[in-house]
Amino acid sequence: LRRASSESETFLNAVARGVGLTMIVAVPVVRDERLLGLVVMSRPSPNIIDSLFEKRFLIVQGAALFFAVALAISVVTLRTLVLPIKRLSVAAQRVSDGETDRFERGRPYRVREVAGLADSIETMVENLQQRTRYVRDLAYSISHEFKTPIAAVLGAAELMGDHGDELTPEEVRHFANNIAADMARLDRLTQRLLALAQAEMATVGDETADVFAAARSVPSTAMQVANGAEMRARIAPQSLQATLEILASNAVGYGAEHVHFRAARSGDKVELWVSDDGPGIAAGDRARIFDPFFTTRRDSGGTGLGLTICRAFVEGSGGSIELLPSERGATFKVTLRHAETSGSVPK
Repeated sequence: LRRASSESETFLNAVARGVGLTMIVAVPVVRDERLLGLVVMSRPSPNIIDSLFEKRFLIVQGAALFFAVALAISVVTLRTLVLPIKRLSVAAQRVSDGETDRFERGRPYRVREVAGLADSIETMVENLQQRTRYVRDLAYSISHEFKTPIAAVLGAAELMGDHGDELTPEEVRHFANNIAADMARLDRLTQRLLALAQAEMATVGDETADVFAAARSVPSTAMQVANGAEMRARIAPQSLQATLEILASNAVGYGAEHVHFRAARSGDKVELWVSDDGPGIAAGDRARIFDPFFTTRRDSGGTGLGLTICRAFVEGSGGSIELLPSERGATFKVTLRHAETSGSVPK
């Protein structure tokens, strides 16, 4: 290696390790042990520009391959991520603008994460639509339930105001009693609606309740509690007591003399049974008993909100309530999460 003094070092050449050097190779020519001469070859060290020029076709091929791979990745990403997410956005915007009440997914999604996102959005839309229908129906029912006693009170008040001098004391007392009865019904409806709102806002928490203690605290004299050791369920004590009180008062209101309570643990759940010896529930009414304002005791003061409140308390605590078939009376089964377990029972 010899330094070539005439070699000019440019910026690109300067990064080459052998810049400015010349390689000289001398090979002797020998015959019959006699040196005839030398073959001398020399070559300057290759620089970056020369190397790139020699590899120009390979570099072009590599660049073309790189751009082809990048283009393929872009197309795959566009078809599997960008366009599906855009379809999700358009479908969600249509629901938000009120153009449709359903979330239309369109073509299936090939990416599992995008499909999971679509499932979540669809579930959210269904829950929102269900909640909207529930609020709408509840508002309609409230209007209907309040309209009748309000109209009766207004009618009696107008009659007494216009013809008060002509009414006998007995008639005045009759209208006054009607007004008091209608106002009492309005008060019961208001209290039940407040209780329903409180129950609807109940969530799964850390509170637990002894199911047997809650049953024994029910003020109804008809409640008979089976013997059992302490058994705690994941529900607020006041929510459980309110649920059992409503079930017991409903049974007594329909003519039951005895209400039986028993409980047992089944795996990570606590199952409660509340049964009575009353006339039971008609087959045609069994599917509607949990609907707001459905009652067959309207004339005797029933509001139709008791079982709706029970279901809200129980489901808000992560449990479930159902009406079981029974030969006599009515039997309700309440399923709650045991206090030693976490999470919630699927609704």
